[in-house]
Amino acid sequence: MVIIMIFYTSDLHLGHANIIKLCKRPFTDIDEMNFALISNWNKRVTNGDTVYICGDLMFRSATEPDLFLRQLRGKKHLVVGNHDSSWMKKASLAKYFESVEKLKTFSNGKNKISLCHYPMMSFEGKFLVHGHIHNNKNDTYWSLLRNMDNALNASVEINDYMPVTFEELVENNARAKMQDDSELISELYPFISRMKELTRTAYVEFSGITASILSGCIVSQREIERHLDNLLTFCSDDECHELYNKILGCIKQKYPEMFDLYDALYYEMWSDDQEMIVED
Repeated sequence: MVIIMIFYTSDLHLGHANIIKLCKRPFTDIDEMNFALISNWNKRVTNGDTVYICGDLMFRSATEPDLFLRQLRGKKHLVVGNHDSSWMKKASLAKYFESVEKLKTFSNGKNKISLCHYPMMSFEGKFLVHGHIHNNKNDTYWSLLRNMDNALNASVEINDYMPVTFEELVENNARAKMQDDSELISELYPFISRMKELTRTAYVEFSGITASILSGCIVSQREIERHLDNLLTFCSDDECHELYNKILGCIKQKYPEMFDLYDALYYEMWSDDQEMIVED
């Protein structure tokens, strides 16, 4: 029994030497890149399979388009990208493609899918398969795309430089977005370390102030409010949270309105993190 497969890919940029440097592709020169992309394609795709290409198949290539196209197996559907117009004028499109469109919508048997070279915020169907962005995470759109599980980047850079199935596309995109989370954590680590140092310093300072309030050395309502305002910022820390509790317990009878205010403020800011326990 012959199983017909559906594959997705984008942004091969066959013949484009500068793309190696621009996208940090793991190839030494254009010949190695072209050979790898075509070989990877034909190792997976048979002539009975379907391949959806979300644009930028070639760019600035010295090789005639037909030479590339006749090597690529499968029933190919091209969704036109911003770098396709020049080579398309030289190619026998009807000979090599089942369809050539700027936007395509179809069902893979399970879900309705929109195909476009460009990522979109709104589209028809459950999933969008796009290209264009390669492995770029520096532009402003990435903060939106990384949170869109139904927007799938088919660019070869995040799909092992080969056409992939829908399931592989989902897995590769999830991995790429998780890697972005790891990179973000690494970048934030110095800031997190600094915040821990500041919290420790704040606790030492607030411990003395709290002791003064509890012993009655500080009785001014304005002074107590000022210290509660400062301490509230650090209440995600368990020790600072305990100091805040002690002050509220101290003022509960003497300043009930202040107690109600700062009890409510705590819940608004931190109630999802820990339970408030006020000692009488």
